Amino acid sequence: MLESDVESSQDSQSNLPSEEPPVEGDGDASQCSIINEFREFRRDTKIQLSDIKQELKGVNGRLDEAEGRIDEAESVLQAMSTIIKQLMQRQAVLESKLITQEGHQRRGIIILSQGD
Repeated sequence: MLESDVESSQDSQSNLPSEEPPVEGDGDASQCSIINEFREFRRDTKIQLSDIKQELKGVNGRLDEAEGRIDEAESVLQAMSTIIKQLMQRQAVLESKLITQEGHQRRGIIILSQGD
């Protein structure tokens, strides 16, 4: 290579942004800064996770209470359903007895009216 080519090559490289090697103190500070940011992020995340756990415990408590109420309501509903079925059966028996009594009463009226 000619000297002029070497000089022009050096000139073109001088136009490029220079990458200075990091000074040891600057690199350590940068690494410490990054580490501190990660620690802060981790602390914040841990706090948020703790808050979420507390909210979840509250929700689980309310869910347990709701499940208990639903279970109780289902038990009451089942008992009422059984009672209603028994009452309907009793009503059917009483209606049958009433019809029978009305029939006997009519016969008695007919017999009395024929005897006059």
